[in-house]
Amino acid sequence: SALYEVHEDADLKVLEAKINEVSQEKDPETVMEIQLQSIQDIHLLSTSSGSNGYGTTGNAWLIRLVITVGLICLAIAIINYANFTVSLYLNRAREVAVRKVVGAGRIGIFEQLMVESALATFLAFALSILMMIGLAPYLEAWVNLSLSFDLLLNVPLLVGVFLLLLITTILCGCYPAWVLSRMHTITAMKGHTHLKRHQWVRHGLLFLQFSISTFLIMGMIILHNQVNYMASFDKGFDPEKVVVIDRVYWGDEASQMQLLRSLQSDPAIEHAALVTGYNSTGYHDEQLDLGVLHLHITEDYFAALGISFTAGRNFDPTKPTDQTSGVVVNEAFVEKAGLEGNPVGQTIPFVYADLKNPTILGVVQNDYRYSPRAKPEPTLFYTSPQYPFQELHVKYHPQHTPDLLVLEDQWKTFFDPFPAKVDFMADDYALQYQAESNMLEISRLGSAIAVFLGIVGLLGMMGIHIRQQLKAISIRKVLGSSFLHTFKVLSHQFTYQILAGTLVGLLIAYQLMSDWLNSYANRITLQWSTFVGLGFLVILSVVLLLWVRLLPVSRTNPVKYLRDE
Repeated sequence: SALYEVHEDADLKVLEAKINEVSQEKDPETVMEIQLQSIQDIHLLSTSSGSNGYGTTGNAWLIRLVITVGLICLAIAIINYANFTVSLYLNRAREVAVRKVVGAGRIGIFEQLMVESALATFLAFALSILMMIGLAPYLEAWVNLSLSFDLLLNVPLLVGVFLLLLITTILCGCYPAWVLSRMHTITAMKGHTHLKRHQWVRHGLLFLQFSISTFLIMGMIILHNQVNYMASFDKGFDPEKVVVIDRVYWGDEASQMQLLRSLQSDPAIEHAALVTGYNSTGYHDEQLDLGVLHLHITEDYFAALGISFTAGRNFDPTKPTDQTSGVVVNEAFVEKAGLEGNPVGQTIPFVYADLKNPTILGVVQNDYRYSPRAKPEPTLFYTSPQYPFQELHVKYHPQHTPDLLVLEDQWKTFFDPFPAKVDFMADDYALQYQAESNMLEISRLGSAIAVFLGIVGLLGMMGIHIRQQLKAISIRKVLGSSFLHTFKVLSHQFTYQILAGTLVGLLIAYQLMSDWLNSYANRITLQWSTFVGLGFLVILSVVLLLWVRLLPVSRTNPVKYLRDE
């Protein structure tokens, strides 16, 4: 990375284009693109796949996901609060009616109920702060960062929290306060608290709640399957029991080769190979202008990583021409370069330093070592010493466990006092889909909260409906209606909203998750059976909840609710 101080009115896009233009003039063969980015964005909004030399970068997309899931859960909680509050306010209908009789107006009653909503919201916010403080150690361990609560005193954040509390209070309290303040006095005094005029609002809230919950659960299932697929699909190489020793460029070529031979003589080690990082160079012929990646390797590289040959052979150290004019290419190169027939033995117009117009010795399968998301880039491998080595890959025998301390001791023999940087390749590869793993954890938590809130909300809706139907249920019992018949009549009130909400949630999940999966070269195929299965489970859960909620009512003596008739 390099730092540039530019004028405040400078256009970074124009400056970036000029720098790349000069770079292209200096080296017409380069396909490297230089990107400029404000240092204020370097940690959270980095456009580079690396760390830019500034440590671990953040992920703005994950932060947006956390905020989105949080807002979705908040929306479900607001819906539940509104439904529960209406249900509880029905018990206070006579209280409101008496207050109206003694002179209270609708506005005064509305204001009182809104104040109650504000107090409930503030208490919930205070509880959330206490929970956040209590869970801080676990959160710090999860994000691998030290959290400072001094950030909560940031003025813009405090303003945002105040606005969020205000909006939440309004959304939570307006509907219940409006319903109760407009209730007719005489009707309320008689205890007739049916809310038929407002059923469309409650049904709409129920529909929205099931749409959101179903979408979150389906998204979590698809994300879970994709992450598992990324961890288990044929990556074209085998990272297990492979150790990467980085920074071998701190030694000269003689030290590098001595360390390599020392490791190859260890009986616990199956293969060891030196390799550079990926470099990019233009590949040109009469009809093609292609950017290709290339690596300087030693001949054991493919064996160490378990990369298979699909045609031709590996480098042979006994043949000098393999080093001076031989290359191995991957399948993506054969495809993108448009090589016809058997590519082995063909001479290609590739030029890099002293390696000019080499002959293809073999073709290896594509591998996804550096990105499980994108399609493999066309790549060439050579043993010609055109670029210094950067890493050493060590493959252990299956029956042996890698010993990093032994590797570090061998490193010190040839590279002391420089410190060794030793990592397991499997761990490095897992970091490639760490963002997806974090997304999965967030979606699991969000789905669990959504399911809990959905169950609570549905029980609240059922409570409102059953409470309004207690006399009707009692009359049915007196006339000999069975429990199953009563269950069928009551469940009919929820069927259409739940079915429609579930269907819409599944359709939204299918569309959004399909678009998300299309960004991956290797992805799962969405199965209709998964959507049907989830829809069936949702409906079955609703039936069981209604059954459990109605069962105690069915055992109640009908005289309790008919004695005033």
